[in-house]
Amino acid sequence: PELLPERRSEEATGTSPPCHRSNNPPFTPIVCPSITSLALNNLARHALPGYAIGVPKSIGVAELANCLSDGEPTFTAIAADVLKPEKHCDEIGQAIKTCSVILDLSASVSVARHLSTKVESDARRVSLFLNPSGDDLVLLSEDRLRKFPLDCLEMQYYRALVNDESLIGHFTPIDVRPRYGQSCRDVTSRIPQDTMALHAAIGSRAFRRAVAEDGPMISIWRADRALAVRQVTIEPARVTGFSVGEWRVRTDSKLLDTLHALRRSKLPNETGGVLLGSIDLDRKTVYVVDTLPSPPDSDEWPTLYIRGSRGLKSQVERVGKVTDGALHYLGEWHSHPNGCSTAPSNDDLKVFSWLTEIMDAEGLPALMMIVGARRRTSCFLGKMERIENLIPCTRS
Repeated sequence: PELLPERRSEEATGTSPPCHRSNNPPFTPIVCPSITSLALNNLARHALPGYAIGVPKSIGVAELANCLSDGEPTFTAIAADVLKPEKHCDEIGQAIKTCSVILDLSASVSVARHLSTKVESDARRVSLFLNPSGDDLVLLSEDRLRKFPLDCLEMQYYRALVNDESLIGHFTPIDVRPRYGQSCRDVTSRIPQDTMALHAAIGSRAFRRAVAEDGPMISIWRADRALAVRQVTIEPARVTGFSVGEWRVRTDSKLLDTLHALRRSKLPNETGGVLLGSIDLDRKTVYVVDTLPSPPDSDEWPTLYIRGSRGLKSQVERVGKVTDGALHYLGEWHSHPNGCSTAPSNDDLKVFSWLTEIMDAEGLPALMMIVGARRRTSCFLGKMERIENLIPCTRS
């Protein structure tokens, strides 16, 4: 069985995959928790017909899919908000415990993070969503053992947007995004129905392929105006991290490989740079995702590193623009020479104290990484002591 959380979304892709799979024997049943009802503005591209106006979308989609399936009804609906299930908490909890796959079709970061970090279930998580323009379809799929969590795959997807030239324009701003309510986030996108149908068909096939394999998957399908679709596949990196107090730090092997490669390229001198990522305040999680190389005006010596600033502001701003604000400045990193541990020096303690003052003004914890020989990397969040705080070593 699968669980398909469908929250309020700007796109209608969430209704098509269940219908595509209704005659597909391997997937039964499907549970769709959603509290939103079909509205008039949904009819242009929603799978549900006009007589379903006012009916909770989850119930309508389940009934439609059952009509298309052979034999006994196999689709079940729960009309509830997956983030605030209230009286349906036990019902949703039981559905989650018994399913093998949780498929997120909601286009909501909050729900995807909730399913990844707050829901107790051995089921692998898969997320399908469109970019704002509707030209690109994104699939994030955990591995069967959940060693590549959905929230960390989301961060690796953002990193690819920064570094992969084939993904340029993925988050290109849309000039006009009409509102459908009075909330600050009540905006939608005008996307042709044939484009929605194209992505729904690709998404249905991609989902089946993803869950048929044991490993994780990050894929993006880009549809252009000439009706060509190009797939961009991103190799998932192994996730690592640690906890400090109430906070969790998450990073991956690709970033650590990059930091150590930058260190080796500048030996015998020290080097460093800034760290980029995201902070989830609700879940007390810091995602360390990427770095920018040492600015050209930095001082790099065998026993000293002073980071410069030339061109840094524009580079950080570019990262924010390319990722639609998902990645931003997090903190600092620098290397230690061969023969030295990754424990902080007196100068490191002074810099961390300065960094703490800066980040406290934003209500955020200070973050610093120290990269040393033999793939040793220490990470300090919120406080720094005179000992190593090693990140568990992992390789791509």
